[in-house]
Amino acid sequence: MSLSFLSGIGELGRIYEETNSTESSDSSSCEELVDHQTYYLAVLGPAVVFTLLLSFTEKRRFKKTDCCGGRPGLVYPQDVIGRSNRVSYAAAFGSIAYLCSGVVFEGRYAIDYSGPLYLKVFILLLSMLIYGIGYYPLFLSLALDSIPGYIIGILYAWTITGMNFAKTFHCPLLTSLEIGLLVIRGFPEFVCQVYLCFSLPVRLVLRIRRRNIVTSRDVQEEARTCYSGLHVRKLFEKPKPPKPEPVTIREKIIVLIKSLPAKLLYFNIPKFRYSGRVLSVFAIAFIIMYQVTVELIVAAVSLFSWVEVFLSIALVEVGLDEVPGEDEAITSMREILMLLFYISSAVKGCFLTAVVCGFVLGCVLILHSLCTYRMFLLDSYKGNHQFLIPKEDSSNASKLVGFMRYAGYQVAYIGWGYFVQIIVLFVVSIVIASVVIMFQFGIGGWIIDKIHAVWPVLLTTLVVNIMQLLMARCVFLQKRGEFLALNNRRLFFVVVYFMFFYNIFLGLVSCLLRILKAIAIGAFFLPRLDHSTLPRRFQWFDPGFAAYCGFMYVESEHTNPVAITFIKMLKIETLKTKELAAGTTITRTGRKRVESKYIHLTERNGESIDNLDAQRKSRQALFRWQTAYTLIRNPELMVRRKFDMMRSLELLGKLNEPIKKADKEAEAMV
Repeated sequence: MSLSFLSGIGELGRIYEETNSTESSDSSSCEELVDHQTYYLAVLGPAVVFTLLLSFTEKRRFKKTDCCGGRPGLVYPQDVIGRSNRVSYAAAFGSIAYLCSGVVFEGRYAIDYSGPLYLKVFILLLSMLIYGIGYYPLFLSLALDSIPGYIIGILYAWTITGMNFAKTFHCPLLTSLEIGLLVIRGFPEFVCQVYLCFSLPVRLVLRIRRRNIVTSRDVQEEARTCYSGLHVRKLFEKPKPPKPEPVTIREKIIVLIKSLPAKLLYFNIPKFRYSGRVLSVFAIAFIIMYQVTVELIVAAVSLFSWVEVFLSIALVEVGLDEVPGEDEAITSMREILMLLFYISSAVKGCFLTAVVCGFVLGCVLILHSLCTYRMFLLDSYKGNHQFLIPKEDSSNASKLVGFMRYAGYQVAYIGWGYFVQIIVLFVVSIVIASVVIMFQFGIGGWIIDKIHAVWPVLLTTLVVNIMQLLMARCVFLQKRGEFLALNNRRLFFVVVYFMFFYNIFLGLVSCLLRILKAIAIGAFFLPRLDHSTLPRRFQWFDPGFAAYCGFMYVESEHTNPVAITFIKMLKIETLKTKELAAGTTITRTGRKRVESKYIHLTERNGESIDNLDAQRKSRQALFRWQTAYTLIRNPELMVRRKFDMMRSLELLGKLNEPIKKADKEAEAMV
């Protein structure tokens, strides 16, 4: 963890201590325990070795499976469309989030480079490759779900955590304040690393205790408890009756207060699970925002404290109180210094307010993005893609490219949006503070004059808009606006004629408001890829929204709970058939067969064969009964059955036969 952001605090402490003639401790003289480039270049070799070792625990499935026993196999760091180990993946990405902020804001590359600037982009790409390889075994341990993988993952997690704590607390020159600031800045990172240090050993113990044999009952239990199974079971549950509407004013106020957190922040949907990729993306974005916020606050406090110290020294030299008979230049200098002191305090407060509000706004937008992702995904499962770009407007290749781009784009957009929001909030705060300071020093009279000149226009505009709305609802629409049907047409035509001229003036004001609203909403929704900042017809020109649409299409196609549950049901029946007919059990990885307690079909006596036939007939009868029950409860499904569709086609063909016959007779006559 870099100590550079504490240089301002150390310098400020040095100034104060020099003023008080005491000894000082300079945190800037502390060097890193291990050089950044040396550390990651040293980790590169063991990471490659561990990756190769773990690749030999997997077999190839299609290419040259006979060579070397099918080993080594291709191993991947994360199932980007799965939901297993979601929190662990978020913690793993969160533990290395400082790398992203270090590369972007501090230029901390894996290779020290001082050559031409145009080659620096290649150094950046090479650094990303080195960082990815360095942490590759940590993610492999979560993806492989194997004993060797968890052992290597534990070693990695403990090493990363130990190095992070050592880098933070190794310097003896740090004061308690500086150590506290380092802990505050790295708190989310510490939490993620400590979570991995404890969760990976627990996963290792559970993996050792878990047997390697998979039966049909195991798959059935997994299908019941996994996310897709819970989702399908929820679809078949009877919906809960709606809550009664509040009657009294007190009940309405209570319901409104209780619903505010769900409307403003986040609302929970039971049995829904976010994918590991989505949680990892937003975990990285949150940690980067948090670290940047802490560093900006520390830097702002240090900078403005310097300014206040120098202004205070200058005021002491000039004199705080006016002395009779002093020079006018000294009096003017005192007033200027006092004004600068107020401006400095105001700018400091505005900047800190903008930073804190920007961070809070970013967190709220992350929660809203999670809710929107969940809503869009559930709608996509039902075939409703109205919030996304239509499928036919892009190719499947472009959708998959958007899926690959989404994670990086989302983190980058949240970062840019965070800075843009800070700038907008800072400008608004400066305007408000300037008005307050003007009135405080008695130079805000011109603002009052401008308000006196403008308020009739604003009041007239408001009154005319309200009058148009009331007339439209109470005079020109039937049933007080319940139906879009005109009433009093002659009077309506007269009002439209005269309002045409006045609405030109209103249009000028409305255009300015439209520009301001576009700036405000654009800055507000910039971090969110689920909303395009461009009009509907030009959404494909928004690369962020296009990437989000591709991500949602691929996610919904490959994670549909109904399809996954159906495939697992087929797998269960396949395993049951193999267990009954061949007497074997399939291992969890699908590569090995172990003889089970069942007897081979050729060794069974007649009674066993009759029992097997009875079981098959019983299962067939159960399937038919379940089909009949489902069709009775859902009559709309009958028309989608193959038999009914074929019969409908035959009936349609019979109805079309006279038309075809008439067409042939007409052609023959011609």
